[in-house]
Amino acid sequence: MLKLVNITKSYKKNLVLKNINLEFSTPSFVTILGSSGSGKTTLLKIIGGLIKYDEGSITVLNRNLNTYNEKEFDNYRSNYISYIYQDYYLIDNLTVFENVVMPLNIIKMSKHKKRERVYQKLKLLRIDNLANKRVENLSGGEKQRVAIARAIIKNPLIILADEPTGALDSGNSVVVMDILKELSQDTLVIVVSHNEYLAKKYSDRIVYLKDGMVIKDEVIRKCNRTYQVNKIIKPHLKFINAIKLSLSNLKSKKIRTFLISLACSISIISLCLVLSISRNTLKEIKLLEDNILVNSPIVVPHKTIKESIRTYHDEITKKEDDIYINNISNSFLEDIDRLTNYTNSIYYDKLVDINIMTSSYNYLDNSIINFIPSDKIVNNNYDIVYGRLPRNYHELVLLIDKNNQVSSDIYKLFNDNLSYENIVNTKFKLILNNNYYLKDKELYQVNYNYEEVYNSSLDYLSIVGIIRPKEDNELTDSSYLLYSKDLIEYIITNNSKSNIIKEQELTNNNLLTNIKLTDEDKEILLSRLGLGNYLKSIYIYPSSSANKDIITSKLDSYKDIIYEDIGKYMIDTVVDVVNILTIILIFFSVLSIIISIIMMIVITYISTLEREKEIVLLRTLGVRRRDVKKIFSSENFIIGIISMVIGLVIVYLVSKPINIIIYKLIGIEKVISLNIGLILLSLFTSLLITKLGGIIPINIYSKKIN
Repeated sequence: MLKLVNITKSYKKNLVLKNINLEFSTPSFVTILGSSGSGKTTLLKIIGGLIKYDEGSITVLNRNLNTYNEKEFDNYRSNYISYIYQDYYLIDNLTVFENVVMPLNIIKMSKHKKRERVYQKLKLLRIDNLANKRVENLSGGEKQRVAIARAIIKNPLIILADEPTGALDSGNSVVVMDILKELSQDTLVIVVSHNEYLAKKYSDRIVYLKDGMVIKDEVIRKCNRTYQVNKIIKPHLKFINAIKLSLSNLKSKKIRTFLISLACSISIISLCLVLSISRNTLKEIKLLEDNILVNSPIVVPHKTIKESIRTYHDEITKKEDDIYINNISNSFLEDIDRLTNYTNSIYYDKLVDINIMTSSYNYLDNSIINFIPSDKIVNNNYDIVYGRLPRNYHELVLLIDKNNQVSSDIYKLFNDNLSYENIVNTKFKLILNNNYYLKDKELYQVNYNYEEVYNSSLDYLSIVGIIRPKEDNELTDSSYLLYSKDLIEYIITNNSKSNIIKEQELTNNNLLTNIKLTDEDKEILLSRLGLGNYLKSIYIYPSSSANKDIITSKLDSYKDIIYEDIGKYMIDTVVDVVNILTIILIFFSVLSIIISIIMMIVITYISTLEREKEIVLLRTLGVRRRDVKKIFSSENFIIGIISMVIGLVIVYLVSKPINIIIYKLIGIEKVISLNIGLILLSLFTSLLITKLGGIIPINIYSKKIN
C-alpha cells in the first residue's frame, strides 16, 4: 500500500529526516512516537504530499510519488489521504455540517448524496445533533470529532493524525483513540504522538523516531486486513463553493469588510461623479451649441484683424499691418446668395447712418439701435412680451434683457414711464438727408435747429412690440431698439437721391470738412451718408448645425476670405475648459483607483496570512493551487461588488442635493445622473481594482503553499 525508501529531508542545511525506510501494507493503527523535533510531523507531511523530500522514494499503490506532477499530487491528497490535526483546523465561522462537507465540495456529487453521507458520518461519531451548530461554539472533544468526521467523509485510503489528542483531556483522548482504532479496521491510520501509553494501548505498530531516524519499529500485533481502493475522482472546487467560503469569511469580519469596501468605493464615487458631470455638462454644452451655433451668425467682415504671426528678425524690420481686408467680390456675393437654402437669414450690414429723433428733439445714439436678422431668428430666441414684431420699415421693437431691464440710454426715451402701453405708443421720426443737412456756401453742415428738423420730417417710426430673450438664449442679454432691414433699404432709396450725395459723388473733397478724400474714404463717406455702397459685414444665420458645416466649408474654399464664427469660438472655449477640468479630475480618479489597488494588495496579503490554517486545510483536502487562488479572488470579487453598490448608492444620494445646488448656481439640470453605462463602468472598475489588487499577493502566497 505505502512504501518509503531512504527518505531524507533537510531544512536550511539542518537534517530533519535521514534514510527513513518504512512499509505499510495493510489497514492498521500505526503510531509514530518521538519527542518534539524528532521529525515525526515532517514525515507525516511528506507522506501526505504536502512537502517534498530531498532524497529517496515513496510508493503508493505501486506508483512512485517522484513521478507525480502537481495535478497528480492534488488527486493523491483528494482521493487517498485525510488529515486530523491537533488543533482541529476547522473553519470557525462555518457550521459543523459545512466543515464536514468540505472534502465533498471539490468532487462531483449531488447535494442529496453529500447530505446523506455527512449525516451518516456524524451519526457514526454521535455528533449529528451538532450539524447546524457553529464550530466556534463547540468543546475541544466535539471539535476533534468533527475533524475526524471530515477526515473520513470521503473514505480515504490513509488517515494521517498529527497529535490528535494533544489538546484534549484524558476522557476525550480515549474517545478519539477509540474512534481511530475502529477506523483502522479498513483504513491505514498513522498517528503522530508522544503519548507512549496510548500508543501501546491502541497501536498495531509503533515506529520510534529520534533525531530524524527510525530507532525502532515495533509490531505489536499483526494485521491481515484488506483494503479497498476507490476510483480516483479529480478534485475541482466550483465557483459557487468558493463564493460560499469567501462569504462565510467576510461575514465573520463584517466591520472590516464594510470599511474595506467603503474605502474601495471612493474610487467608484469619484469616477462616477467625474464622468457623470463631464458627460452631462458636455451634453448641456451640446444643447447650448445647437442653440448658439445655429442662432449666432457667421460673420464675414469687410475688415478684420489677422492672426498675428510672430517671426524673429536679426535686423529691425517694419511690422506688417494687422488689418486684413476681405476680398468680397461679386462672385463671392453670388455664392453667398446661393446658400439661402441652408440659412434662416442672410443680412448684409451696410455702412449707413440712421438718424432718428425723439419728440423731445434728441437724436438716438446708433449704439442703442440694432437690426433684426429675420422673424424666424427672433421667434427661435426671443419671447414676445407685448405687442408684435415689425411688419414694415417704420416699425420698431424694444429688446429688454432677461431681467426685464433696459439700459440707461434707452430708459431716458420713455420719460420714466416703462409701462408696456407707454412703450408701445412711443413714436420717433426718421430724419433723412435733405432735412438733416443744410448747405452753407460750398459745404454742408448739420441742421442744429432740431425743432425745425423734427417738424419738417414726415417719416414716423413706432415701437410696436417688446421682446425678451428666452431662458436658454445665450446669444445676448442686452437692450436695444431693433429695426427691420426694410428700414435700411428705405433710407438708402431716399438718401441716395439727396442733394449732399449727388454733390459728393462729383468731388473728392469732403463736403462736410473740405478735406481731401482718398477713394476708400470717399466710398465710406458716401455709404454713411446713405448711398449704402460700403458693406461692413455679412451675417449668415445657419438653419442647422449640419447646414452650418456646409456654409463654413464653402467659406473655407475661399483662401482670401477670413470669417468669424463667434458661436463656435465660444463653444470651443467652454469645451476646452470642461475637457481640461475633466482630464484633471480623471487624473485624481485614476490616482484614487491606484491607491485602492495598493490597498487591496495589502488587505489581500494580510488575509492570506490570517487564513494560513484554512489554506493548509484546503491543500490537504486536495484543493488545487488555482482553486485556492479562486477562493481569494472570489472574496475580492465580493468586495468589489459591495464597493460598487456602496459607491453607486452614495452617488445616488449625493446627486440630488448637488444637482439642486448646481442648478441654482449655473442653471444646469441633473449634472449628476446614473445610467447603465456608468453602472457597467463602475462594475468593471470595481472588479478591476479587486482583480489587480489580488493578483500579486495571491500569486506570492500560492508559491509558498505546497
